[in-house]
Amino acid sequence: MRRLTLPKGVRAQATVLATLVITGALVVGGVVFIALTRANLTRSLETVVSSRSQDIAGLVVSGGLSRTIPSVRGTSAQVIDASGTVIASTLDIEGQQAVTTDTVPAGALRLTEVTALDASGEQEVGDNHDEEGPYLMAVTGAASGNGVYQVVVVGSLASVNRAIATLIPMLAVGIPLLVMIGALMTWGLVGRSLRPVGKMIAQAEGITLAKLDRRIDVPDSQDEIRHLAETLNGMLDRLESSVARQRRFVSDASHELKSPVASLLTMAEVVESARAQIDMKEFAGDVAGEARRLALLVEDLLTLSRADEDHFQLDCTSFDLAELVREEVGSKAVSGVSFDVSGLAATYVHLDRRRMRQLARNLLDNATRHADKRVWVESGGGSGSSYLLIADDGPGIPKSRREEIFDRFVRLDDARSRAAGGTGLGLAVVKAIVEAHGGTVHVVDDDRFPGAVLRIDLPATGSRYGT
Repeated sequence: MRRLTLPKGVRAQATVLATLVITGALVVGGVVFIALTRANLTRSLETVVSSRSQDIAGLVVSGGLSRTIPSVRGTSAQVIDASGTVIASTLDIEGQQAVTTDTVPAGALRLTEVTALDASGEQEVGDNHDEEGPYLMAVTGAASGNGVYQVVVVGSLASVNRAIATLIPMLAVGIPLLVMIGALMTWGLVGRSLRPVGKMIAQAEGITLAKLDRRIDVPDSQDEIRHLAETLNGMLDRLESSVARQRRFVSDASHELKSPVASLLTMAEVVESARAQIDMKEFAGDVAGEARRLALLVEDLLTLSRADEDHFQLDCTSFDLAELVREEVGSKAVSGVSFDVSGLAATYVHLDRRRMRQLARNLLDNATRHADKRVWVESGGGSGSSYLLIADDGPGIPKSRREEIFDRFVRLDDARSRAAGGTGLGLAVVKAIVEAHGGTVHVVDDDRFPGAVLRIDLPATGSRYGT
């Protein structure tokens, strides 16, 4: 069996569903209306025949009954004695035999619906054949001095049926007309509501990587369409910023990679074309230095790339952060710069050891590059957190540019130039590692130190991207 499917498109689906709902409601309403109308008309006829029967019974009891009973509101009446003889009737059935053999006690009333009005089921009431059955028949028992008489009053239900028969064609025409009007109104209203969406689609289709500065018009209405437009524009803002940052990153990375690669190429060309004797030990040292610089740059680029893509997986283990920093300090041999590690206190953490080593190395490289003669290192922890502080006696960092130093490929002055050995990625990598662990890094003021002071606050355990 084939499954019924809705048409494609919100407008068409809304119209079909609204049409089905309207049709169902109108059909049910029409059926209920016909049923209520029939019930009301039937109840009205019941009231007429019952009242008329009781009125005639009153005449029988009082002895004021004449041979001919006046007709009232299309009803017919007979008064039948105990032997079944009709002793009085309305003119329309005068001379006819008793329409029923039913009897009821004196003072009682019986109301029934019948299709024929005598025991044989063949006799009709009245001369007007348009008033044929079924009938409502009211029988009332009336006692007089001569016995109990049956007062019979009948009314045809044909008028009720004719009224219902008139209503049905009206509803048959009216319901489809109302359904059509409802469908057209739904189609129009939904189309009007979706018009801004169509405009938004057209505008969105015109936004490409080359035109990310374009935005979608926000409608004046305070509804979901406006919220959708604002949400899409917010997404485009973030996308534009991300693409711009990515393009800048690629450009800067290419520029940074160009320098060590060019140096290695120059060295190779010198060896290739050298006529004089080359000091191979010195040459190998130069090549190794440039290769190390290139390796560190590539490592930093990969770290930032993983951080951008939320692929910064951490392998957390327990270790002493202070001991790790001491190891990194011990590997530094910078002429004219001394390290004060007296502030390093045992700081046990559950973090990524390899990333923490990379963080410490970058912080120490940055501090020694800008220090005049001295670098201070402190660490500590407690209450589920730990900190690492590195300071130098260099020129410091202006307050207005303290957040800027954590951006990629940023050098604030000549002291932080490429010639000094920096790539402009070290502190950006530090920030990425700290944030991956759920921590923060800031430049802070500390009167104990004359130069720049960087403080890293980390949780003693746990991380955002790994466990």
